[in-house]
Amino acid sequence: MQITLVHHENTLTVLPGRAETLTVQRDPRLIGSAIRVSDAAEKYHVSQPTLTRWANRGLITVLRREPHILELDEADVNLAVSLYEKLIAHTTPQQAGRYLNELLTN
Repeated sequence: MQITLVHHENTLTVLPGRAETLTVQRDPRLIGSAIRVSDAAEKYHVSQPTLTRWANRGLITVLRREPHILELDEADVNLAVSLYEKLIAHTTPQQAGRYLNELLTN
């Protein structure tokens, strides 16, 4: 199934099929809150390598990077995981990853 994403300001619209509008917004309560990649993986049910890859691509803000320590902005983790879960409902995991990259790097 092919979908089209229309991204305007804080809104993402998925077309065609079921037209669905998703709100793209960081949780203000979590902005600036540091979470270790291992804790984020457990809390959000996403693998550590995936979160690390997203951080390395700039999709998630890194608050602290030292040997054996990677702390991420939890608001970004929450946003990326939420978007990925919504995108994957409409497409393949690979396509969802590409769309996520496109959305969060623009």
